[in-house]
Amino acid sequence: MLRKLTTLLLLVSSIVMVIAVQAQDEDVPVASGLNAPRHLTFGADGTLYIAEAGTGGDTKVPSPAGGGEVNFGETASISTVAPDGTQGIFMDGLLSVSDDFGQSQGVNQAVVTDTTAWLVLGQGPTPENIPADAGVMTALVTIDLATGDTGNVIDLFAFEQENNPDGSADLASNPSEIGVTSDGTVLIVDASANALLSWTEADGLQLVHAWEVDETGATAAPVPSSLAIASDDSVYIGFLSGFPFAPGTAKIEHWVEGELAETFEGLTLVTDVALDADGNLYAVQFADGFGETGFNPNTGSVVQVSAEGITPIMTGLNLPYGIAQNTAGEWFVSINSAFSAPGSGAVLKVREGVFAPISTPEA
Repeated sequence: MLRKLTTLLLLVSSIVMVIAVQAQDEDVPVASGLNAPRHLTFGADGTLYIAEAGTGGDTKVPSPAGGGEVNFGETASISTVAPDGTQGIFMDGLLSVSDDFGQSQGVNQAVVTDTTAWLVLGQGPTPENIPADAGVMTALVTIDLATGDTGNVIDLFAFEQENNPDGSADLASNPSEIGVTSDGTVLIVDASANALLSWTEADGLQLVHAWEVDETGATAAPVPSSLAIASDDSVYIGFLSGFPFAPGTAKIEHWVEGELAETFEGLTLVTDVALDADGNLYAVQFADGFGETGFNPNTGSVVQVSAEGITPIMTGLNLPYGIAQNTAGEWFVSINSAFSAPGSGAVLKVREGVFAPISTPEA
């Protein structure tokens, strides 16, 4: 139930929307006008790909989290920033759902190779609740870049229905992020299924590990939200804090050859993890907690994590989500990723210090 409750609160929590407006020249975004930007990735040519969950749409459908309705439409997209700084659209018209409080689900991540785009599509309505020709959500999908044709459609919700890895009474799936090992195996973090899965053409979807939930509600279990694969194929898993999102209740687990090797604790609301070329570990913290009006605005951060502790790098961010590093060693982070006005999403270059946002009235 806690897994479900966490997902539900992320979908329906109402907060005062605060738009982070750049106050210094060095904080001018590299991309702006985005709708719920989530994970970031770089292509081999240096292009930055930004997954946007979108703003839902005009069609009311039953909520995938249960209880009430959500707004369904084709507003999710993938934006790009070319190496010369030009912002563009790589793909649009993708499926999105949103609630009435500013939270949406759509594309969580886009990984683009020379020939193929891998799209991680977040939790959406069940197929019977959307038009038959509308496409899919809650899946990992490949697109052939030469033809535009859809290749693999890896149905994460079907796997959840058939296997229920965490043993929860609630069946739900929300694929969040993928990574690829040295042998080409795709690893998938499913936040709502509380599971790490693998996929290959030969073997299909396989369970790697599941984190069981406390059905009594006595323990606020953190939810796996993100992953990073090291050069030795060991895996770092970031966890979002469990409700009520108390400070210090998130963590990062480091798994080596299928065994838990170490755990970094004391984090809060981790939405992404990443490694630099030297193996240093970084994390994005969505906010520093949850208050009377929702997630605390302008309290998100980028931090470096090690056995010695947690070192803040950039703080004062409004609801950041994804992080990525280019070949020059520069880090970038998405902000205003949820509970924010349409078009307020942005991507910033990470720098040391405090980002000074300016609060504006609710849009």
